[in-house]
Amino acid sequence: PDQTRRFLMMTLDDPERVELRDRLIASVLSQAQSLADVGDYEGVVLEMSRLTSFLTPADYAAGALPKQVEPIAKYIAERGGRLGEEGYVLAANFILERSTGDAIYRKRYDEIATWGRDARSNLDTVSEQYAGLISVWTDHADLTPAPEVLDTLAGLHVSGRDAVASESVEARQRLGIGGERQLRLAPLNVAAVYLSHGDIRSAVAKVGSMGQGGELQLRLLDLLQAAQSTDEQGAAATFELVEGYRVARPDVAAGLCQSALVRFPTDYRFPTCMARVAADSEQFADATAW
Repeated sequence: PDQTRRFLMMTLDDPERVELRDRLIASVLSQAQSLADVGDYEGVVLEMSRLTSFLTPADYAAGALPKQVEPIAKYIAERGGRLGEEGYVLAANFILERSTGDAIYRKRYDEIATWGRDARSNLDTVSEQYAGLISVWTDHADLTPAPEVLDTLAGLHVSGRDAVASESVEARQRLGIGGERQLRLAPLNVAAVYLSHGDIRSAVAKVGSMGQGGELQLRLLDLLQAAQSTDEQGAAATFELVEGYRVARPDVAAGLCQSALVRFPTDYRFPTCMARVAADSEQFADATAW
């Protein structure tokens, strides 16, 4: 926990940052490989998701993971495929395509993504169609949050909202409260895609491009715009976002707090937030360290 905490508080231009990052990544991958060797699939997936603390979305797009990741990704692709873990298999092929440069992985990736959309196109309601796709791409983003993956996931939230909004009154009534929640919460869900990685700028851009929305969307956009600044107003807006997401989406709260450690290094609220999120997740050693 101490080395991870030290890394998370480093600025991007710290000369020791890359070396420490690579050591932390190697440690996680070593643990993931040990778990793969004994067939602990869930443990492997959990370890791979930890890498998102050390890598930015741009790092994933650039294929920054070392060759050590390849047998682990192949294990996820093979075992996840047998279990029907569509999103994790997409992520594994995404990693392998960038790590090896072999076009076969891109082909498999495209086939799985296309199949996922086609298989859900005939479900009874648009809510069901998009809920399934959003679940798959959320899993994908949990392991490989590259910009293109995040943009696809955010786009699915927007398309799902638009599909529900275009339904007839009778169809909307059949969707019930689930359809109304999809409409009302779409801006929060779109922002969450990016905020879970501390990317406030992309959240502003995507929510701002959603077109006319209700009071919730307008309030959220105002708060996001305020949170972009590095002054006390920005810190206060960021912390308000943290508190708004903390219960329902602790991953978003953690992403915001993690980025705020560097943006607001003297603000005690954000290390405290990291401790609280860790404790809520029963990661008590991490909570104590923070």
